[in-house]
Parts: sequence; structure tokens; C-alpha cells
Amino acid sequence: MRLTKRLRSLLLLTFAALSLAPRVAAQEGARPTTSPYGATPSAWTRYTYPGEEFSVELPSAPAVSRLERNIPDTTDKTEQGRAFGLYSNGVVFIVTSYDRPRESETLDHFANLLWGGRVGLTAAGDVSLGGFPGRAYNLSDHPLKGVARVFRTQKHAYLLKAFSDEEGHGPTFERFVNSFTLGDGPAGKSMADESPARHDGAQLVPRASPTAGDGPYRSAELTRKTLIVFKPEPGYTERARMKNTSGVVRLRAVLNSSGTVTNISVVKDLPDGLTEMAVSAARRILFFPAVKDGRRVSQHVVLEYNFNLY
Repeated sequence: MRLTKRLRSLLLLTFAALSLAPRVAAQEGARPTTSPYGATPSAWTRYTYPGEEFSVELPSAPAVSRLERNIPDTTDKTEQGRAFGLYSNGVVFIVTSYDRPRESETLDHFANLLWGGRVGLTAAGDVSLGGFPGRAYNLSDHPLKGVARVFRTQKHAYLLKAFSDEEGHGPTFERFVNSFTLGDGPAGKSMADESPARHDGAQLVPRASPTAGDGPYRSAELTRKTLIVFKPEPGYTERARMKNTSGVVRLRAVLNSSGTVTNISVVKDLPDGLTEMAVSAARRILFFPAVKDGRRVSQHVVLEYNFNLY
């Protein structure tokens, strides 16, 4: 009888110690098993780019696209820029960088520059970051929901935007914009430019393995077609400029349910490296995948790129 009481006491002490363990761990700064951005923690990486003043956290490496903008109140002046874009789990993330902003180019000007005003942004108040002026925006364009920020330094103007075609991504939007930093020598993993495509007259991107019920489908079979939100323009090669090469490159591709462009093949090509430039641009398209019966699926598309020096 005395031994039984002793065992009972030991068991009670063991249970008490176990019940206190989580509280002790929390007091000692142990990492939680859940993330404020979801049921489980997700591993994002901080990225930057050579010559830029920003760094930002993203769920995976973005694609890098070249931009060119016309300067207001001029007829022939342009400046360069870059777009860093990614689709991941229902959200499009994009940071655009514009070189040498002019005094005449306002924050609102840069907020709508990338989409030419087609994606409505509503100003939500002035903000600042690292001593640089900025402005917050909300999307006002149904069916897209999201947030955006514009910041301006002496060297660059930056537009960052996270948005989706479905509800429930608010914490992800905030995680993205709140991770954005500005300053000299930003820390982060360097984003890499994609190598040019090689055109040998055959399929230029390996065929993706379809999953059951994923398609790809034709437009008429879909509940909602793919929603393209960024289609970068291909550049000209120096060889094509010297030879005044012009015309249309036509590609057949699949806009995959994962948000990637796959199965690219050439329907109509051009010489002097222009077909390769078109394929490289096609790979960087950002879109929300098509929907069929409530599921994201893949869609067949034909993409055209018009090359005209004049």
C-alpha cells in the first residue's frame, strides 16, 4: 500500500512537469509551432538585385524582366527599369524598379505606370520607409484584391504589389509589403537573370506532366479563362536592329495551373534572335490560372509578339 502511494506521487509530479514544459519553453523564447501567416510556418527568402536599393522576402525566386518607360513632356527620352515577378499559391507578387525618376513623375504616376491604369489603385495614405517618401494603395479593380506601395529615392522609384483573384490572402499581402526594405547595400540573395532561350525549330520548353483533371483545356471548356496580369515585352537584338528585321513571332504554350508557362513551341518564327527573345518574354508572363468547376487548371494559348522598329 505504501509503494502504491509513492508511485502515485511520482506520476503526479511527472504530469505536472509535463504540463509546465510549454509555458517554460515560451518564457525562454522558444519558437512557436505555428506562423502568423498560416497554420504552419513557411520558409521565405530575402532577395535583392545588383544595383538596386531594395530587398524583399518572397516564397521563391522571381523572374526578372526589362522595362522601358517614356518620360512625360518629352518625345524621345526613355529610361530603363526592371520588374521582379512571381506567382505563388494564388498570389502574384511584383516589384518594379524605375531608374532616375523625374520631379514631374509623381507617386501616383508610378502606381499606374506598369498597367497603364488598367488595374485600378486607390490611394490609402502617405507612408515612408528608411526616410524615403511613399504612398500606400489598395486595389479597386474587381475581381482582384490586394495592396500596393510606391516609394521614391534619388536613384529609383519602386512599385511593389501583392494581389489575388480570390479572398483570404490578406496576411500574405502584408507579409510581403512589410518585408520590403530600402537603403544602400541591401542584404539578400541575388536574383538571377534568365538565360536566353535556344531555338532549334522544336519545342523550346519541356512538356509538363499533367495531373488528373488538370487539362490543359481550351477556352470554351473553362469556367473562367486565364487572367494575365503582366505580359512583358521582348527586347530587340542588336543583330535584328542592324538588319531591320521585323514581323510577328507566334508561340503555342500552356499556362499551367501552377502559374508557370510550359510547353512552349514555335508556330511562326523570326530570324536574328527575335524568336528567342519572344520565348524568354513568354516565360515571364504573370497570370492567375484558369478555373474549371472550382479548381485551378491549365489552359492552351497562342501568344503573339510583334517586332517593329518603327
